[in-house]
Formats: sequence, structure tokens, C-alpha cells
Amino acid sequence: MKKIILMTCLVILIPFFIVSIFIKEDSVKFQFVNNTNVRIKRENGTIDVVPFEDYIVGVLAGEMPANFELEALKAQALAARSYVLKKIEQNNDQEYDVVDTVMNQVYLDDAKMREKWSNNYEKNLNKIKKI
Repeated sequence: MKKIILMTCLVILIPFFIVSIFIKEDSVKFQFVNNTNVRIKRENGTIDVVPFEDYIVGVLAGEMPANFELEALKAQALAARSYVLKKIEQNNDQEYDVVDTVMNQVYLDDAKMREKWSNNYEKNLNKIKKI
């Protein structure tokens, strides 16, 4: 029993130490932080600053119907997150990160979501926020 525990520890610890030797903290280019904001250039030319997760909700509302299956919405959310994180990294020295049209990702603010969904606003918003 002691041999099994010792072997298990070695199998786990040896790779951990090898990897920790070669990884440097400054090698990470971009790190997501909960307070990350997205700078959106709107169609009218203004630039809005929106919290990251609120931006994802707006993109899901703009990119696909809320009545799609939950798994499809999750896949879209993953793609939207990956895309916007890359754009934030690429455009960190620019005035904005993304444009709210098909040029980047279609983004709807709260007023546009209310207009689009009217009576189903709360139901659709709650479904998307689950993701």
C-alpha cells in the first residue's frame, strides 16, 4: 500500500515540478480578470464600455435566436468569449476593441434586446444569463 501511495505521489509531483520550472509568469500575454471591460464602437460612432459578461449576453442576443437549444447557445458563448478576448488583446492600443455589427460581433444593448424580444424579454434574458 505504501508503494502505491509513493508511486502515485511521484507520478503527480514529478510532472508538476518539471512544468513549474519552465513556465514563467511573464509568458502569459493576456489574463482574463472578472472586471474586464469591452470597448464597443457603436454604429452611431460612440464608444461604450461594457462589462465582459454583459457584452457576451448582448452578443448572444444579437447573433442567434434565444429559442435555440441551450447547448447551441453555450457553444456560441464560448466562441464569442474567445473572439472578444483575442480582439481585446489585438486592440489594446486602439480606441475600441470591437464594432457592434457583423464586422465583428453583433451586439445588442438592453434597450435593443427589449425591443427585439418585447413580451419574452425576461424569459430570454434569463435563459441567456444561465450560460
